Amino acid sequence: FSEEYSSGTGYLPGGIGWYRAEFGVSVQGDAGGDGQRASITFDGVYKNCQVWVNGSYLGKRPSGYIGFKYDITHCLKKGRNILAAKVAHEDIADSRWFTGSGIYRKVFIDFHDPVFIDPESVVVETELAGGGAEVAISGLAVNQGAHTAEDAVVRVILDGRKGELFIAESQPLTVAAGTSVSFKLKLLVPESRLWSADSPNLYRLTVELRSRVGSGSTSFASKPIHVGLRSIFFDPDKGFFINGRGEKLKGVCFHHDSGALGAAFWPDVWRRRLSKLKALGCNAVRCSHNPQAPELYDLCDAMGFYVMDEAFDEWEGCKNKWHRGHNVYPPVHQGYYEDFPQWHERDLADLVV
Repeated sequence: FSEEYSSGTGYLPGGIGWYRAEFGVSVQGDAGGDGQRASITFDGVYKNCQVWVNGSYLGKRPSGYIGFKYDITHCLKKGRNILAAKVAHEDIADSRWFTGSGIYRKVFIDFHDPVFIDPESVVVETELAGGGAEVAISGLAVNQGAHTAEDAVVRVILDGRKGELFIAESQPLTVAAGTSVSFKLKLLVPESRLWSADSPNLYRLTVELRSRVGSGSTSFASKPIHVGLRSIFFDPDKGFFINGRGEKLKGVCFHHDSGALGAAFWPDVWRRRLSKLKALGCNAVRCSHNPQAPELYDLCDAMGFYVMDEAFDEWEGCKNKWHRGHNVYPPVHQGYYEDFPQWHERDLADLVV
């Protein structure tokens, strides 16, 4: 710790960091073929992260809070592979709060068949009907292989975790190589247990895909996601309604860090924090001033919190940053506003999905 560093970094140095990791692969990369595909996801890196796999450059992400993903199929080789990431945080007076530096959220590699359901395309919509709910699940079946997928069937399973299963299946689809086909399936859930801050009931959703490719077959099962069945709307005179009932939002704002434990997400810390807020009567949170770790949103779903998310702290205009102590003039003007013109649309789209 030193006074020469910005108060926005907690008086800690920034700089440039390099990360390297080795991982094994049992098959050769198969770009454009019908072998498995692979992608790497970074949930958050602060900031200006550049990524290479086996020397192949994948790209750069300036934002320190947006998750990003690259297809790495073409980079892989059988046996030993090397992942490298460069992170540059030299302009340490670039924020009005503690940011941390480097890789501070999860990094993971996914392998899947070339015909699959795009997880970022899946949308769940709920319409209340009497004592139950009609649930519509839509998304995209994607074919990144070299051959047409015949008789592709999408199956959605909604699990209420009390022995109740609700299943719907699509008609056979044909997904040509290098294309995607949309699907939309509907389920009727009678006597559904609705989600609200007072009763955060969740169902588990799994999306499966089976298809025939050439003389073989392929299958895909999504990682289960937890969804709440609910209906919301706003009235300009009466305010916010959940499941037809008026609700007052009683909330707080918080940043992404875990106090003295730093910028990394610690589940026990946030579970304790949210439990204390819940005991005080809080039912809503505002994420100041950027997207936060995916695990936080899962906790809010499970513990019963409405979330007001934020994308950026700055747009074209810059804000004062303190580099010699809080509110010690003169300020400096570094930060995201420099990247906003080029990156705001992509960052916002990735926040939404």
